[in-house]
Amino acid sequence: MTETKIHGGILLRIDPQSLPDALADPIRERWQTDEDDDTVEALLAKAASITDAGAFLRPAKIGTPQGDTIPLDGYPIRSRLAVEKLSAAGETAVGYVMTCGRALYAALEELKDDFFAAAIWDDIMIAYLRMAGDMVHTYVTEHFFPSADGKKHFSALNPGSLESWDIYGQKELFALLGDGAAAAGVELTPSMLMLPTKTGSGVFFHTDTPYENCMHCPRIDCPNRRAPYHGDSE
Repeated sequence: MTETKIHGGILLRIDPQSLPDALADPIRERWQTDEDDDTVEALLAKAASITDAGAFLRPAKIGTPQGDTIPLDGYPIRSRLAVEKLSAAGETAVGYVMTCGRALYAALEELKDDFFAAAIWDDIMIAYLRMAGDMVHTYVTEHFFPSADGKKHFSALNPGSLESWDIYGQKELFALLGDGAAAAGVELTPSMLMLPTKTGSGVFFHTDTPYENCMHCPRIDCPNRRAPYHGDSE
């Protein structure tokens, strides 16, 4: 991992490397139907040689809420849920964007006419995003929200995950991230889509009470659910 202080935050980049078996083996199991076909291994090797997956973290001072708005270093976050969570979080929150990286995303264009290879590559991009997420969580734990008891003491709010901070909250978050998002290789389109498509964003905040956006999401059968539904956030 490389770490660079830039644009008021920290740019983290995964060194070019192979996916760990925990992330690569499910891709092999899903797509390697013929033991004589080396497509999966060739794509895994290609990704390992070009990946620039990484993240940008922007620590920010939590200001005094006004109604349904709370400022982070003066940048307004308009969300009742954000006011509730961040006003009790302490002095610092950390805006972030994490991504599979521009190199992997650009390489997908080269494979667009090969459905099989493109589908494998899509899974590889997801895996590198997860790898970037693991890197970020380790870094945030060590540098912003240290744990003395071995437990995680931070959670995240993500624009677009809930109606209480809808997708247009990306504008507010990217205003906070500033040029750091571009340094990580991420852009926000007018339709609020992040490119590369395998990218995540949000705000980390300190909490001793476990919190997941899933607690307020009514999609009970979501395959990515991380916590039981507790009701609407509003």
